[in-house]
Amino acid sequence: MTASGTHGRAIVARLLRRFRLCLAFAAAPGCSAPAQTDDVSLDHTPSALVSLPTPEALNTACEACHTAEAAQWRDSLHRDAFSNEAFQRSFAREPKPFCQACHAPHADPSQAPLTWAAANGVTCLSCHIEGEAVRAAMTARSMAPSPHPLARSPEFSGAQACAGCHEFDFPTSRRHAAGHRMQLTLTEHARSGYAELGCADCHMPAIFDDTGRHRDHRFDVSRNPPLLRAALSASAERLGPDKLRLALTPVAVGHALPTGDLFRRLELRVEALDARGERYAGATRYLARHFPARPRTGPASRRPDPLEPDDRLTTATGFEMVAPGALAEHTLTWRVTYQRVDHRDVHAPERSTLAGEVILAEGELAAYEPTAYEPSADAPGSPDGVEVVARGQTQDED
Repeated sequence: MTASGTHGRAIVARLLRRFRLCLAFAAAPGCSAPAQTDDVSLDHTPSALVSLPTPEALNTACEACHTAEAAQWRDSLHRDAFSNEAFQRSFAREPKPFCQACHAPHADPSQAPLTWAAANGVTCLSCHIEGEAVRAAMTARSMAPSPHPLARSPEFSGAQACAGCHEFDFPTSRRHAAGHRMQLTLTEHARSGYAELGCADCHMPAIFDDTGRHRDHRFDVSRNPPLLRAALSASAERLGPDKLRLALTPVAVGHALPTGDLFRRLELRVEALDARGERYAGATRYLARHFPARPRTGPASRRPDPLEPDDRLTTATGFEMVAPGALAEHTLTWRVTYQRVDHRDVHAPERSTLAGEVILAEGELAAYEPTAYEPSADAPGSPDGVEVVARGQTQDED
């Protein structure tokens, strides 16, 4: 069996073990009304439990009582994990069981998922079922009776609760040696200044509504432009007729920016505009994991890829960029864009197709007026606490 098949079947086996969970609220009268399970005092002895044999029935039972969370989940990227257009385009190019196992975890990864599993992606069960109990975080109400068995633990509030889907290796192959991370968000988090916080502290903020206090289950970060823009502080300084420095600082981000899917990137673009506002020159660079092109023949084609360069943002960093040929009287414009790459062109990244993008910051710098003293990248004139780098830039073709 391939590594990808093993990964997928392990998920399916784990879920099949969970499907025999018995929930008391499925048998209790009035359980269709919104209620926080910690607040409901019902006997949950084995004799009161009803077996729900399928994931669809079990998930429906979860939604019946947790109506606020269910409504948010139904509009979430978790629910659309398999059905969303971006994944479907990628999956059509590489229909691998390894991918389907995480994006449609209630299906056999070696076969096309049935309708319910495909339409509902990552469900309540994927995160909350542990053995024959419902996983939950420790709260002030943790000792209150519940209508079903609960497996409460502080770990469920921490980053490890998300590890199964958001940190994993490439399938072992000739190209990828064992231990080569395909996604490494949790490793990034552990190295950040926010390692003491759990993922839910930022990505599932507390909500207070008619049903009480609960966590937001929409998980809409990568599709939430205001939240993405709030995650970056950006400014620019003109250093010469054709040169500027961008100072970029992640704001309260507990991982690299961007993180997650291996081809997400930040595009840094500078353009020189003449007096008519027409483009005269420009340049672009990308902050990303820079996976190399794979040789088709020769000894290198039989060896694992070297660890890819990675210049995504993790701290305050300055980037010097040049718009070749720009003149002092030209206006320099700059822009930082978050991009979700649909299909990467490894040889010409600017020709990669995108699944979506959000402009995070932009601005313009007026005509350049030289001063008697112009600080270099290492001089005190550099922004405080900003590491200055100048590499990887590509000149735009007119």
